[in-house]
Amino acid sequence: MNLPANKLNEILLAIQLQVGPDIFHYPEEDFVRYISHEYLASERYQTDEVYRMHEGNLLHKDSGLRITYTTTEDYYGEHVEYKVIALFIVTRSGERAEVVNVDFERRIFDTPDRQVLFTEVDRLY
Repeated sequence: MNLPANKLNEILLAIQLQVGPDIFHYPEEDFVRYISHEYLASERYQTDEVYRMHEGNLLHKDSGLRITYTTTEDYYGEHVEYKVIALFIVTRSGERAEVVNVDFERRIFDTPDRQVLFTEVDRLY
């Protein structure tokens, strides 16, 4: 993900997602949480279990923005670190595109290649 930290924080704030050491908070009614089929079928999934890591996704229901994040537990399982590793959308035609900016008022995503309207985004997981 090639998104500057301040831009990432701006987008996460707009959808009320708080991420940090020992914090991962969001309004549950606004999101769907899921684990991708690709991750479940990967070798990463098997090794992540051993190292107390996990990869998950959130789908923002209103916009279709998807957030991939990782969690890492410390040795004793007392602290969990959360990290956003990807912001992306999936268009209705099945194209996956990295998100570099979101205009929530105009309801438009900026991707590296083009702008995508919220109405062009798949909200199924």
